[in-house]
Amino acid sequence: MNGKRRSLFAATLAALGVVLALGADDASSKELSGDAPRAAKLRALTYELSSAETLKQLAGASETDQLIAVEKARALLYEGRCAESAAILSRPDLAESDEVAAMGDVSRGCERSVAGAVVVENEEAGSWIRFQDGLDVALAPLLNQVVKESREIFKKDLGVEMPRPIRIEVVRDQFGLSAMTGLPLSAARTTGTIGIAKWGRVVVVSPRATSKGYPILDTIAHELTHLALSRGSGDNAPLWLQEGVAKELETQWREPTPFDDVPPADDVALFGIRKKIGPEIHKIGPSIALLPSAIEAEITYAKVHSFMRFYAREAGDGAMPKLLSELKTADAGTKIDDLIEKSSGATFTAWSEKWKGHLERSGKELPEDLKPGAAPPKEMKEARRRFRLGELMAGRGHHAAAVKELDRAQTLLPRDASTRALLAKSLLRMGEKEKAAKLVAEAGDVATSDARWWSIRAALGIGEPQKAIRVATGLAPYDPDVTCEEKDPPDLPEDPIQRAVCQAARERPRSR
Repeated sequence: MNGKRRSLFAATLAALGVVLALGADDASSKELSGDAPRAAKLRALTYELSSAETLKQLAGASETDQLIAVEKARALLYEGRCAESAAILSRPDLAESDEVAAMGDVSRGCERSVAGAVVVENEEAGSWIRFQDGLDVALAPLLNQVVKESREIFKKDLGVEMPRPIRIEVVRDQFGLSAMTGLPLSAARTTGTIGIAKWGRVVVVSPRATSKGYPILDTIAHELTHLALSRGSGDNAPLWLQEGVAKELETQWREPTPFDDVPPADDVALFGIRKKIGPEIHKIGPSIALLPSAIEAEITYAKVHSFMRFYAREAGDGAMPKLLSELKTADAGTKIDDLIEKSSGATFTAWSEKWKGHLERSGKELPEDLKPGAAPPKEMKEARRRFRLGELMAGRGHHAAAVKELDRAQTLLPRDASTRALLAKSLLRMGEKEKAAKLVAEAGDVATSDARWWSIRAALGIGEPQKAIRVATGLAPYDPDVTCEEKDPPDLPEDPIQRAVCQAARERPRSR
């Protein structure tokens, strides 16, 4: 989601026609003294993820220049050197600045959060990953693959060459996410935020923190896209562009699945427009994570995703690199609307109207169960009760009894992927392989993607088993059944990376 909440958007303009303030000082920084032009140049370097170059240029700089001191602290924070950043920002002569106070809170929160953390670096991927909990280190190879694949996508689709290393933080929970980024904990909880690209790094919550896990690999790809857009635009990409492109690219690093656009972004966007739910895309505000409800956040993500996909398709090859270049090189005082017209031949308003017209012509009515905020079906309560009974019985080895309960649950909710998967596993335990296979054979039989559904498919050899294992692991890396490829202890997967994740999942499963 992701995203969202980031220093990437400190200079982002969410309202159409607002003037870009490229390189301008923050209002609070006027309280500080020093070399303002040099500070602005250093800040621009840091915003485009060249914090190492910022620090190089600051070697030997006078510590009496307050503005330069703030930029050194900012660059250190971007590098993940939180204690050093906090030390600078605690100087009494900087205490009157609101910007310093906010940045200092984040630096100190980061410093506390990373005490005892484990850092894993990978030269091939060009990654630096810090794990607040050492037990999450098993995820490093999976995250490195996302970084490696995403680098090539950003170069091809956005014209952006990412720096080395890319920095990722994996924290235990939303408390850590808030401390590391400055996002209010209440906002994270309201919108279900589990990943943020901010302060030059991607910060994500460990999948252990959620009861069912979450697609952490796609989340990493989403947040990395924000970093790429920040670098490519000089941190001047508007929020609708940031979030729309990130939603489009979050699945491009891997093989596609039938569930990647379910429910379709175009149809959800049309639903929101017709029902007047959520803001216009150019009036989102500083972050989608700060919207008043999860439903508004879901619809707003769909709107920006749909719009940017439409823009990229209709504006033609090279449209995105050209727009990012215009944003990065624009003079102070340039309006975003002018930049869009210059790079594409039409204003934002014109593009927005074309997009809405496209949705009205081609959009489809969402099924009731896929509408944002839809009430659960009346069968849900009984189906969940049967599912839980079946789950308990299967866990004790009473598979015939489990099948009885799960078959009833599956009749009540025939398109529920998790019920089909658990029923198939119990049938498989009873030697009913053919019956089990029918339950997970067709993607069209289920409403949404589910890790266990993919895992059972792989165990039964349906379709492409290795792809199914990769998809399942990406959805729920700490479900032992999934990452251990449906094997019983002490058996382990053959692949060494999968084996390590399986062992980590068995050692301490995700929270319940």
